[in-house]
Amino acid sequence: MDDHDDDDDDTVVGNCLHCNAPPPPRSSEDSDPDSAAATRVQVSCDDCRSFICDGCHWCHEFQANHEIRVCDRCDAFYCRGCDEMDQCEDCSEVVCNTCSTLMSCKFCGCGLCEDCATACGR
Repeated sequence: MDDHDDDDDDTVVGNCLHCNAPPPPRSSEDSDPDSAAATRVQVSCDDCRSFICDGCHWCHEFQANHEIRVCDRCDAFYCRGCDEMDQCEDCSEVVCNTCSTLMSCKFCGCGLCEDCATACGR
């Protein structure tokens, strides 16, 4: 058994933020893991433990519309209620409030990370 397995299934709260599916049973002994109806957690908020099930679309890319986002700097996962997170308008880096906030370019007004703001030539 892999010690690095994701244990989010045991600690989530509420229903899936996308489809409203109920959380998985608290114990893996209570459910059949091969059951098609079994809800599994794909990703969960590190703060409040809300989740998105594996039946819903979630990916690391194109995070602007996701209910749970991952910080590109510290790899923390937060739902929009816990941390709205900023996203660089140039390189699309997603940054949580703990790591930093984006800067507003004095030339174009875009919200940019430090690297993009320094190099902005718009």
